[in-house]
Amino acid sequence: MGYRSEVLIVTDLINQELVEILENENDYSEKLQFQITDVRTNKEIDCLMIKWDYAKWYDGYEDVDRIMNAINKIEDEDSFGFIRIGEEFVDVEVIGNPYDFNYVITRKIECVV
Repeated sequence: MGYRSEVLIVTDLINQELVEILENENDYSEKLQFQITDVRTNKEIDCLMIKWDYAKWYDGYEDVDRIMNAINKIEDEDSFGFIRIGEEFVDVEVIGNPYDFNYVITRKIECVV
């Protein structure tokens, strides 16, 4: 079965290598292209977001390594955001600045019965 994570990547389209990898990705739960206004420059930015709800996000997996290598090459941390939430409550990883793209982490209590 394995450990599963919820993963979100959002990026400005200027990050061409990452965008190309994400555009060719087929196994995701949600994909969205949108525009936002950059609060620093007041200009419209074209963005891409891809989300996986129940992913095996392990180092050593070819797809994961390709995506993470592209992310690690990006110099402007404000031009993308990465969030991974694992099964364990404290297992949260954030890289870049997903908050500038209006993505945040929330936890809530729900009755699932």
